[in-house]
Order: sequence, then structure tokens, then C-alpha cells
Amino acid sequence: MEFFYQIAFGLGVAVLLFVVLWLGVVLFKKMIRHRDSFTRTLNMAVLQVRVQKEVPEDEQKKAPKEIIAVAEHLFASFYSIYQGGWRNWLFGEQHISIEISTKNGLTDFYVVVPRALVELIRKQMNAQLPDAIIDELEEGYNIFEE
Repeated sequence: MEFFYQIAFGLGVAVLLFVVLWLGVVLFKKMIRHRDSFTRTLNMAVLQVRVQKEVPEDEQKKAPKEIIAVAEHLFASFYSIYQGGWRNWLFGEQHISIEISTKNGLTDFYVVVPRALVELIRKQMNAQLPDAIIDELEEGYNIFEE
């Protein structure tokens, strides 16, 4: 009977050690990502994307699936920034943010990307939305302006 207690004690210690080690790794990962988050934020660029307000005659006849396919291809092309690997697992992947804004009856799209990826994202957007006007904003975008 004492043998089973030793085995149970050994397994309990191993599980406890594993949990403590895993919590240490998770906390270290969180600390590393938090430390670099401000630097990442400073290295982001804001792109303003303006699309045409009037839809051409030939596009009005398109099925909804064809219209949605454009956005689907655009988002699928954004997946190309994913790199994977242990380094990106620890420090975090590069990311983008897409926002929609309506001001004075005009709808604009804002895409926030790392500066290193501005040209790649701009080319991918021009491939899917050839009529769009894409400008890089120097001062960013503030939803609270009047």
C-alpha cells in the first residue's frame, strides 16, 4: 500500500511542477508582449481607403456572392502576413485593424498596419479594389473629432 502512496505522491508533484512551469511560461509570455506593445503601436501606419460612392451599371447586376467574394479575397490575402513559429508565439504576430467610419454621409475605411507592411497591404487592396483611393494619414484617425 505504501508503494501506491509513493506513486500517487510522485504523480502529484509532477503535475504540480508542470502547472507551475506552465504558469511561469504564460506569465513570461504576457510580460514580453506587454513590454513590446507600446513600441509596436508607434510603428503602425493608418491607411484611409475611399471607395466610389456610385456603383457602375455592370456591378449592379452582380450577384451578392460575387460582391462578397471581393472582400473574402481581400481578407484571405491579408493572411499572408501570418508567419507562425515559436518567436511569433512568444512575442506576438503582426496584426492589422480594419475600421469603417461614416462622416458627413461619406463612408471611409481605415486600415491600421505595421509600417513594414504598408506597401504589401496597399498592393493587395489595389488588386481587389482597383478603383479605391488609398492614402496614408500622417496624424492617424480620431473618431472623436467634430
